[in-house]
Amino acid sequence: MHDLGKIEIKEEILRKEGSLTSDEYREIQTHAHGTFELLSKFKFKRDLRDVPEIASSHHERFDGNGYPRKLTGEQIPLLARVLAVADVLDAITSKRHYRSAMPIDNALGIIKRESGGHFDPQCTEALFRVSVGDFIKIHMAEHLEYLEATDLIVLEPYTLADLLTACTLPSPEQMDMLKRFHLYYQGQAPASLKDLVPPARHFDDEAQASNC
Repeated sequence: MHDLGKIEIKEEILRKEGSLTSDEYREIQTHAHGTFELLSKFKFKRDLRDVPEIASSHHERFDGNGYPRKLTGEQIPLLARVLAVADVLDAITSKRHYRSAMPIDNALGIIKRESGGHFDPQCTEALFRVSVGDFIKIHMAEHLEYLEATDLIVLEPYTLADLLTACTLPSPEQMDMLKRFHLYYQGQAPASLKDLVPPARHFDDEAQASNC
């Protein structure tokens, strides 16, 4: 819903591989206000009445350098601040037609560095308290049938903060967690673990094969 305004953006810009020009980037930015205009045509009731503002504010930055209104800090709706963290993490940890998913340590490192800049520090702290098991269930939302319960039992006690720390110098128990994590995570393994963890299964390919 937060990207609804992209239906008004030229397809060649949305599908462009490589960097956008300044003019193309400015056009992409218009999708946030477009989202507000489109959602404002609906009559949201009671607790949902702020949906247009929340959805259209996901590119605002905590430091005031975002768009479309350059809101800062708590001027940005709380759920938009939550959405900003979730949207960026989802974007950089998902495969796109023009790039692969980012290694998890790089992705979490970006979120951590941007705490207080791009992101509300309280929202980034909440992210790092999310369990690795829950992260994988979200990451694997389209292929939950492939998740093994024994793997989730191992992943569940660890948080994303634990995962980021483990990527540097893992204990044997943390290495077991990382191996199970990377069976499902579709990004590259961190450089420090490149030869230590098995490659991820390709669930899209497995799903297609089972449908043949």
